[in-house]
Amino acid sequence: MSKKYLSIGLMSGTSLDGIDAALLETDGENNITFKHGVYLPYKPEFRARMQKLAREDISILDMMRLEKELTEEHAAVVKMLLQEEFLTPNHVDVIGFHGQTIRHAPEEGLTLQIGNASLLRELTGIPVVSDFRRRDMAVKGEGAPLAPLYHQALFHGEELPIAVVNIGGVANLTWIGANGELIAGDTGPGMGLIDAFVKERTNGAELYDKDGSYAENGTVDKLALETALNLPYFDKPFPKSADRYDFDSIDVKSLPIENGCRTLCEITALTILKSLQKLPSVPKRVWLTGGGAEHPTIMKVLKQKCAELDVEVFNVVDKGLSANFMEAECFAWLAVRRLENKHLSLPSTTGCQKSVCGGILTA
Repeated sequence: MSKKYLSIGLMSGTSLDGIDAALLETDGENNITFKHGVYLPYKPEFRARMQKLAREDISILDMMRLEKELTEEHAAVVKMLLQEEFLTPNHVDVIGFHGQTIRHAPEEGLTLQIGNASLLRELTGIPVVSDFRRRDMAVKGEGAPLAPLYHQALFHGEELPIAVVNIGGVANLTWIGANGELIAGDTGPGMGLIDAFVKERTNGAELYDKDGSYAENGTVDKLALETALNLPYFDKPFPKSADRYDFDSIDVKSLPIENGCRTLCEITALTILKSLQKLPSVPKRVWLTGGGAEHPTIMKVLKQKCAELDVEVFNVVDKGLSANFMEAECFAWLAVRRLENKHLSLPSTTGCQKSVCGGILTA
């Protein structure tokens, strides 16, 4: 019988809104039990500095200071999770620490997630696995996405083929074929462009399109949509990955806020659909997770378009899974696989030349 571990996964995504922490009991294979999740939002001032770091070149010293603060925030969310579950550090075997992506340039074999694993180890008293992506990139992989093997484990026993689509700051897709084949990649923009657009238009008073209220009252600008869909990225084959800011050329600045949000929702939904149509076979079901799975306009467009392909669309909560913490769960699971020296990616998911066990253990 395989050994079970109690693991904490930490995820701060490209939306830069805060940290998700998930507590998982798992063997790093199909035995997975989600125990608890907590969320710690970033303070607006810290978020603004992190966004500046992600978009501009700042001094190395300023980046180091931000990395220290970021790590302290991650330690705080670990302590919050332990307190809510009445656990001590001794109960937990490992932390999967994704860190914060600052740059991702897979065409150059480069990626950077900041976060001080040694400091997190000392602040929490728990061994830490970090730097998940660069081992994959060393064997010519994209370093992303890393969720496909976890998605396959979660949907073990499901009628295939299916697709799991995570709509975070960037949207990514995992296709699981009838014989268990995996194909994965980033489909295009997720919620990142919409969030940034709303924040800019409201002068920071609103951080996202709450309940889809803007998009639901807008109309699609056909020229902006057509221009966006013609970007070269969307014609690239899987596997492929993108940086949050790779889609900044998509321009809706001249539109009213309602029409801008509606158009960006259409772009997100149609680029997901375009990706589904490029797969070896159309999935029977699409399972949605991430913040975009809660946006009513994106859901409505996806369901309408997928119905034309005879594809059903569901939120992962319909399967009893956690939409909000799935990425954090994934890094808890990947950390256990690092302890077990198991591979974290496949050539068909990241384009790597061979499967390798990534992540660095700070014991």
